[in-house]
Amino acid sequence: MLPTEALAPDFWGLDLCRGVMDLSKNHAAYCFLIAEHQHDIEFIRKQALSLIVARCRNLSFYGKERDTWHFEADRADIQVYPDMETVALTSGFDDLDDFMHELICAITVRPIVPYSTYLIYDDREIYAEVLKRLKIAGKIA
Repeated sequence: MLPTEALAPDFWGLDLCRGVMDLSKNHAAYCFLIAEHQHDIEFIRKQALSLIVARCRNLSFYGKERDTWHFEADRADIQVYPDMETVALTSGFDDLDDFMHELICAITVRPIVPYSTYLIYDDREIYAEVLKRLKIAGKIA
C-alpha cells in the first residue's frame, strides 16, 4: 500500500504516519480515521490539531483508540476556534458497519461546496477490509 493513494475523485487513502494530504484545492475535508494502534497522547494531540488546521470539518473515528482521538479532535477544535461553538463535527464509531455507512454517504453525496474525503489509517488490515467493502459496494474501482 502506498502512503497516499487516490481511491476515487477527491477521495484519498493515507497512512497516518507516512501519508500526505494535498490541500492545494482549498477544499474543506471530511476525515475518516481508523485509530487502532496509535495511543501516544502527544502524537494524537499534534495530529488532531493538524487535522483541524487543515480544514477537516467532519472527523469520524473507528478503532480501539477512537475515543482518545475523538476527545483530542474536539479539544483541538476549541483551541483553534475558541470564540465559536464548534467548527468541526466529530463522531466515533464502535461498529465498522456504521463507520462504513458514514464513509459511503460522504463519498457519494454531491455537495454544493466542494470537499475532499480522506481515509486515514494506522492499521493496514482494517484499511484493506474497508477498501474491500467499498469495492463490493461499487464506490471505488
